[in-house]
Amino acid sequence: MKRKVLTGIEIALSMVCICACQNRGGGEVNTEITTTAAEEIISSREMEAGENMEASQDVESGPDAEAGQNTENGHDAGAGQNVETGQDAEAGQNTNFSQAGEAKSLLAQSWYKAGDIDTTLFFYISGTNQVNSDKLTCCFEIPTGQQGADSAGEWDIKDTEYGEIQIVPGEASYTLAMHTEDDVRQPDYQLRYVLDESPEHIAVSGDGPLSGEYYSIDVYREPDVFRRYMTEAELCLWSEADLYYLRNEVYAVHGRQFDSDRLRRHFDSKPWYRGEIAPEDFQEDVLSDWEKQNVALIRKLEDTPYTERAKLDGIPYDMNQLEPAPYLKLLQDDRETGLHMNLTTAKDMGIYTVVQGDISVPLTITPSQLSAVRQGEALELVMNQVTGETWILTTRAGQEYPAEREYLFYRKGTKPEPYPCDVNFSMDYESGLYRLWQLSDDTIMKVVYEGEIYLLKGAVSGAYASLSSASHIQKEITFPEPGQGDVELYGNYLRHNGLGYFTAVYYLGD
Repeated sequence: MKRKVLTGIEIALSMVCICACQNRGGGEVNTEITTTAAEEIISSREMEAGENMEASQDVESGPDAEAGQNTENGHDAGAGQNVETGQDAEAGQNTNFSQAGEAKSLLAQSWYKAGDIDTTLFFYISGTNQVNSDKLTCCFEIPTGQQGADSAGEWDIKDTEYGEIQIVPGEASYTLAMHTEDDVRQPDYQLRYVLDESPEHIAVSGDGPLSGEYYSIDVYREPDVFRRYMTEAELCLWSEADLYYLRNEVYAVHGRQFDSDRLRRHFDSKPWYRGEIAPEDFQEDVLSDWEKQNVALIRKLEDTPYTERAKLDGIPYDMNQLEPAPYLKLLQDDRETGLHMNLTTAKDMGIYTVVQGDISVPLTITPSQLSAVRQGEALELVMNQVTGETWILTTRAGQEYPAEREYLFYRKGTKPEPYPCDVNFSMDYESGLYRLWQLSDDTIMKVVYEGEIYLLKGAVSGAYASLSSASHIQKEITFPEPGQGDVELYGNYLRHNGLGYFTAVYYLGD
């Protein structure tokens, strides 16, 4: 799995998960089932009967989508951003930043500017000695209005500005001395993080375009509508009211005002809303191509009676008729998780298909374990929780292997290969654990489940470096005819319906 696939905003890309339930514990599997958008779909049907839909309202009813214009933000948001540790790091100590719990919240996610969701902020530990550093670099990315393009579509080119803060436990306000990537000095800003209120946010003040409040992507009704091309299978169960608000939220996050009293009341209640652009002055060009396409999809679903759209492959789709997938508690939202499926084993179950496969999570070790390895100890690590398979991690000291290979990692009972892949470590900011990775930024994964995997009819797959690009070239998953041989599919960023039935399987990486 690609380690750098999973960070939201790139430091040196890193992240995105494979969908589903949140895990804030690094490589340890979180067994708590969290609420997803699909679970909200069920409760949304209980909305007040007085919420009558006016699907014919304009913008509030949704402008026509224009295909072909893609203004990708260049990065995909995700929690658990990793930064490589320096070779001189003292792994046996806790990082200074970890002594201030608020710093972990800053590092664990990207932050989006209220009223301008395309302007983003993320943090990473400064310097090469990640363990002993008490400084954080603040990175702002600002749209330039220019686009780049490749075979998977277009994206928005951004400027980047940096500042640095030295974390003081209990202190929440800092001065940012800003500069560009070329070290050109920029005006100072004041940064204050507010992590003891709901929702958490970061306030930035100063004379410049970076001023404003920044929120986590999780404050929005369906964050993925701003990050990728969505599918009918993911939205077909949403109530008409929820679809109506979701469609207009695409405009609200960009600062558009609304003529509808109902929408004004709704969005004025949201802490992230900044209605500063009159409807007649709002420019459609600020929307990314996936936002435009998602608006078109949502409008189509709004205009289709619920009894007609709540079907998959022509079969009525009712969440209440589905049992949770056996691996549901293992899935992690916006955290790297591995999925491998053998599509040749497909068995049609009506609205979903069952295949055989496995699920994996990043292999992690503690700081004390890394310190012991660096001191010459051999560490035995479980690589497959189902079979009990273990591997050995040790240094190359005193062994005849290439000098550039500082560590050796090999299956227990075997000898390392003559030219083994380099092994290194990256810190998971929230857990304080280290992930293992190899050359080409391949995360070393640990299998935690083997068995049946559920795919909803209409599920899609795509592979590319970024989430938006992978979804731009996504195709519906199909299954081979008998006798065609094994056909396998891999993913490290997944989306499911809240019960573990996958709707999208993406493989993100270089």
